[in-house]
This record gives sequence, C-alpha cells and structure tokens, in this order.
Amino acid sequence: MSVTDVLAASLHYVSATASQGACSGSGVIVTCELGTLGAGAAATVAIVVVPTEPGPKTSVLTVSSPTVTDPNPANNSSAHEDGVIAPAPVVDSHVTVIQDSGGYDAQDVRYTLERSRSCFISAPWQPSNWLLVDDDDDPVLPRSAEYSLHVPCFYTLRQTALAGYALQAIDCAASGGASAVPDLARGSVDLDLSAGGDIACTFRNAPGMPPQPDANFPGPPGSLTVIENTSPDLPDDFVFALRLDGPCAGNAAGYRPGRAAVLDDDPSSPLLGTYTFANLQPCVYSLRGLETPGFTTISVTCGAGDLVDATIKGAFLSIAPGESTTCVFTDAKAP
Repeated sequence: MSVTDVLAASLHYVSATASQGACSGSGVIVTCELGTLGAGAAATVAIVVVPTEPGPKTSVLTVSSPTVTDPNPANNSSAHEDGVIAPAPVVDSHVTVIQDSGGYDAQDVRYTLERSRSCFISAPWQPSNWLLVDDDDDPVLPRSAEYSLHVPCFYTLRQTALAGYALQAIDCAASGGASAVPDLARGSVDLDLSAGGDIACTFRNAPGMPPQPDANFPGPPGSLTVIENTSPDLPDDFVFALRLDGPCAGNAAGYRPGRAAVLDDDPSSPLLGTYTFANLQPCVYSLRGLETPGFTTISVTCGAGDLVDATIKGAFLSIAPGESTTCVFTDAKAP
C-alpha cells in the first residue's frame, strides 16, 4: 500500500512518519510505503509542514496498491484543506528618557538600557544600548531620546553617575500594561515591558546636592544571593523567579512584581552558578525555581527563620533593612 500527498505550494515539507513502513518527501510530494495491510487493518501517517504564508491550504492525498485491484477506486483520493492564520503583527514598546538638569543644562548625561538575560528570545540585541542627552537648547544633543523595543521583557534603564551632579528624582509614567520602578539610590529604573507598552522617565539632576530619601522604602535595601548546586555539572539551565509576597512599602509604591535569573554551575557554560538580587526593599519575598526536565530538587537551604520547601523548589523570605541572605538549591539528575 502506498500513500502520496501533494502539498499546497506554500507548505514547506518538514517530516513524515507512519505507523508502519517508511515515508519520504521531496518538494511538495510526500510518499509513504506502508507495505501490506490486512483486511480491516489501519495505518496512520503524520506529516509535518511549515506554512510560508497565511490563508487556506489544500493538499491532495491518494492511496494505491501495485498488487491489489480496488473495486471502488473513487474513494482512493481526497482533498483536505487547512487554514493558516497570519501571526499578530509585532507591536513595538517604547522607552523615552527625558533629562531635566535644572540650572546645569549643558552637562551631557549618558544612559544605558540593559535587557534581562532571563528572557528566552533570540532577537538581536546589544548587551547594553546607550545614548547621550542634555537639557540645553542647542541642537547638538536632544533633551529626550527614545528606545524602540521589539521584545517584551524586563529591562533596566540606568543613568551613569556624574561626580558633583546629584540625581534628585526619577519620575516615570507607564501605559499599555507596562510598569516602571525607579531606584534613586542606583540611578536606575526597572522596567517590565509588555508588547505595545510605553514608559517615559524623567531624570532630575542638580549640581552638588545629595539625593532625597524615598519615604516609600524606609531603611537601606537588602540583597538575596541564589546559588545553584547541580550534580553532576551538566549544561542545563535553571531559572529562578523572585516576587513580593507580603504587604510592605514596596507593594504600595508599585515595586516591580518579579525578577528572574538563569543559572548554570557547569564550568563550561557562559552562565554563572550564582546570582544576587540586589537593592531589595524590606519586605516578604517568594523565591521559586522553575522545574528543569530530568532533574530533581534534593534540598533548599536559606537563612535562619526562612521557610523552604524542596518539593516546590521554593522559599519564603523576610528581607530586613540592609540584610543580605543566601539560598542554595541542590539538584540532582533524575534516575
């Protein structure tokens, strides 16, 4: 028994498999030689294709046998139609930087925008995109500049510190599902950009003045270091997510709901086996490790008083002002 499928011209053949026999493809012709089928027997053929354009696609399937005469050849051929829906258009997100320098307008100010490496995407991106702005009226540099971003992800926008030129405030406005959390101490903004989201941030500087305290976040920030300990050291990536999990000043102020990191303790990997979540405002956090196929979490250890659960690869931590704590996750290859 032979099966021949003539694909629509805009379908690209990838592979074909059958429950018995063998299949091959060339161009738009897919052929499967199934061998002998007994009376009442059935065989299954699966064909994988990739469409090159949207719209209806009609392919024609024919079965035949060189040794058996079919008393009803009229049902040996069938046309089948599939619809391909055009993908949604890519909607860019935008980040606008506005410089407000008060009485020090001519000072050039440098900004960098960095994307979290925890976003699993292959879109082209420089590790750090930078720009220069100033707040005077000459046309050499603009007062504001815009990043146009194709990839929804977490980003960090940072102003390069200038000696004797203090950052007094960062004011951001977000729309389209995006969010922005300024960190005056670091001179940066954590951005959570959705597709089509827009964020505009104004950085206000003045010469010789210290930054003003932020009443929303009393006390110095803390930090959390995550260490991945894998046995054996294989090139598998482990993803960890940190989120606020309790009422605190950060929630009221719109602190970014989540951060993520990708770890790998394999010495040959470009990734590191440890990561520090810095500048954490005092609050209760939940730390979770995403499941990595083929591995089992053996143990989770954190600071005294922290709640840990290896069965969910998680921990609940209360970060006090200025506290630095460490969590170690030990994973082993499943038998």
